[in-house]
Amino acid sequence: MVAGFADIFLYVVRHGAKALRKAWIHATIQSAVIIGFTLLFSAEYNHPGYITDVPEWLWVSKGLLCGMMIAGNHIGGVLVFSYVAKEFGQDNRRA
Repeated sequence: MVAGFADIFLYVVRHGAKALRKAWIHATIQSAVIIGFTLLFSAEYNHPGYITDVPEWLWVSKGLLCGMMIAGNHIGGVLVFSYVAKEFGQDNRRA
C-alpha cells in the first residue's frame, strides 16, 4: 500500500484528473477487499466450525471479494501501463 501511494504522488498526479481518479478507484477497491477479507477472517477465527463446515454465505463473500480484487488489479494494471510506464520512456524497451 505504501508503494501504491508513492506511485500516485510520484507518477500519477502529473497526468491529471483522469489518471488520479482511476488511481483512487483502484485504491478504494483494493482497500475494500483487504477490509472484507479481514472481516471474513475474524468471522472464521471466532467460529472454528466454519473451517470444516463452511456456510454458503462465506463462499459467496469470498467469491465476490476475489472478483473485486481481479477488477481492482485490472484497473491498477491499466493505470501502470497507461501512466506510470510512460515515465520511464521508450528507450528502455527491448526489441
